Amino acid sequence: MAADNSRRLRDLCAHVHDDDGVEAWREDGRHQASSRPAHKDAQLAKAATRAVEQEVCASQFGIDWAARVMDVQVSAGSHLRVWVGVACRRHQVEQARQWLAARAPSVRTTLARTVSRKRVPTVGLVMEWLEEDSHGR
Repeated sequence: MAADNSRRLRDLCAHVHDDDGVEAWREDGRHQASSRPAHKDAQLAKAATRAVEQEVCASQFGIDWAARVMDVQVSAGSHLRVWVGVACRRHQVEQARQWLAARAPSVRTTLARTVSRKRVPTVGLVMEWLEEDSHGR
C-alpha cells in the first residue's frame, strides 16, 4: 500500500501543467514595468519641488516676493524644468529673474544630496511673474 501512495504522488508531480513554474506576483510585475520610469520621474519631481522650496522659496527674497513652485517637468535625459511663481513688483521683475537664475546651482546641489542617481539632473528654473501676491501688492 505504501508503494501505491508514492506512485500517486509521483504521478501528480510528473504531469506538466500550463501554469507550472509561473508565479502570479512575478507575472503581474512584468506588465507594470512600463510604469516604473513614470514612478521614478514622479519621485524626482517631488524631490525637486522640495529642493526649490528649501533653497528658493524659504530664502529672504523668496519670502518677500511670495515665491512658490508652480510646476515641475521631468524630461528624458535627466533634465528638470521648474516653474517658480514670483509675485514681485513690475520694476523688480528683471532683478527677480537674475536672482532665480543665481539660485539654480544651489538647487542642484540640494537635489544631489536627496536623490540617489548616477547623474544628478540639470535644473532649469523658469520664472513666472504673478501680478498679485498674497500680501495684496
